[in-house]
Amino acid sequence: MEKKITPYKKRTNKITLPATLTWLRQPNTITMMRSDYSLLQLRALFIIMGKMQNSITTSITNVKLDKRTNEAEQLQQKKKNEHIVQQQLDLFNDFRDERNEDYLRFNIALKDFNINHTNYKDLKKALKELAGIVVEIPFKDKKTGEDWLSYEGLLSAEMPKEYGKNIIIKIRRDVSKFMLETIYMGYTKFLREIIFNIQSPNTLKIYLLICKNVEFGGFRMTLENFKKYMFYKNHDKIYKNFSLLSKKVINPAYERLFENSNVWFEVIADYKSTTDKEPHCLVWKVYKVKSL
Repeated sequence: MEKKITPYKKRTNKITLPATLTWLRQPNTITMMRSDYSLLQLRALFIIMGKMQNSITTSITNVKLDKRTNEAEQLQQKKKNEHIVQQQLDLFNDFRDERNEDYLRFNIALKDFNINHTNYKDLKKALKELAGIVVEIPFKDKKTGEDWLSYEGLLSAEMPKEYGKNIIIKIRRDVSKFMLETIYMGYTKFLREIIFNIQSPNTLKIYLLICKNVEFGGFRMTLENFKKYMFYKNHDKIYKNFSLLSKKVINPAYERLFENSNVWFEVIADYKSTTDKEPHCLVWKVYKVKSL
């Protein structure tokens, strides 16, 4: 049994987009990362992804795996691709932390967070908590192709004790490889202006999810996996009632993105039987601005 979740809105084809559009790309290892990051913590991550665009774009351009070739040729291409990624990681020397070579160091202007000085206390609190937040990053084993999960503390921060114009975000060098891994899982393309105008971490995560799948026109996702993606450690404690999840999370994202973004969506809940109280799966239909 299927039940439509999002409202039936008639399309006007009057798309409202920011005057400036800046495309960002990030590996799907980061897009599908499960975390409990707040809005400001997610913005810190995307600011860093923005600073790494040259390396990411070069990796995407060079990393090509033709599945029509035989196994030996694919293996040779994989080795070449991995060498390219390592070359791109070497470019991060521009960001190396001279005090500790195990880290990359990114100097970020406070204004890049799209907040004013009155919110500095909130930003400090959010960044202080970064180092203690463990994230779950999906990746594929290079030799076997098996799906694996990495549990990492991805980011940490340094900042002036009082108000300052800049803060430092640090990443361990051994973790930074996930920032360039497009060989096995591909990448997501999205707009920086949309990301930084969204005021809800839930809507932001849904936006990335539909951007990842926009070229397919839609996707299916079990309710359990959707909740794990959205809420990670609290997925089994928060929004136990699906109607509340729809009201508080899915529908606000729909309202925010409908014809106000490069992509938007509709969702149908798929129930295994008419007696089920919770859907087994969510079926997403993804729309996009054709001119972009």
